[in-house]
Amino acid sequence: MRIHKPAWMDPSDGESVIVWKDGKMEFWIKKKNFLFIQKDQEIAAQVFSTIEELDPKHAAANILQAQDEGDTEVEIDEPENKAEPITIKATSLVENDLPFQRVILLVDQATRLLNSVEMYQLKDGEYVPLSTVEFYDYDIPIDSKVFTLDDVPSDAMRIDQTTQEIGLLQGDLTDNEIAVEVVHQFFEALIARDYAKAGRFTGGTPAERIQEKYGHIRFIRIVSLGEPVLNPATTELRVPYVVEIEENGIITEWKTKHNYIPVRQVHGQPGRWATTGGPLGI
Repeated sequence: MRIHKPAWMDPSDGESVIVWKDGKMEFWIKKKNFLFIQKDQEIAAQVFSTIEELDPKHAAANILQAQDEGDTEVEIDEPENKAEPITIKATSLVENDLPFQRVILLVDQATRLLNSVEMYQLKDGEYVPLSTVEFYDYDIPIDSKVFTLDDVPSDAMRIDQTTQEIGLLQGDLTDNEIAVEVVHQFFEALIARDYAKAGRFTGGTPAERIQEKYGHIRFIRIVSLGEPVLNPATTELRVPYVVEIEENGIITEWKTKHNYIPVRQVHGQPGRWATTGGPLGI
């Protein structure tokens, strides 16, 4: 799978390209010139499952099966004008069904091929458009080069999580406890100016990059670490913090705009947890 992510989806990162192949992900953020490499069979399986659900060969059959099981109400409109598409509207009868409650398929009458799938969410009694998937170029072979990132500059910063252990092993700690411990050890590494260790807590970021981001600050001590708060959208735990620092000769209690550090499980390394960037990012 190859994904082109436009800049408007994430203005801070800008345009990026993701390639999934053999369970490994290469993620190039052009604006920052970062190349992330991760390997995670679980995520690969989730991605493949999503692709199967969107397979145009099975879309109509899946909807009709849901209707037979009593979970979905289906309406089919086949216009007399053969230039207009057949519309298959499937509305979920399951309360609070996620991620969407209505799907509309548009099918070409001449070829019986699926043109697009529109997805809607039910909000305040109305079906609001959520996303649209459009299908192009049926039966056209895909060049294998599509699944190779061959245009990444040689000076790109590589963060390869498949060749090193990231973060901390959870062991007997709860999710909240390991999240707090990750942030604690990350700041302790910055206090000790051990940038290689701090880099391992930020996804495997090279030591020189961590020094570039944090080397101008003298970290003195950890003042407090708060109770983590779960972000359901990303499954990360956000750990509030206050640390004492010296910058430009001035000692202050320091915290960034959001006053938390996000922590999550490391992709492809079961039981290990790390931050996803640190207070100043990477």
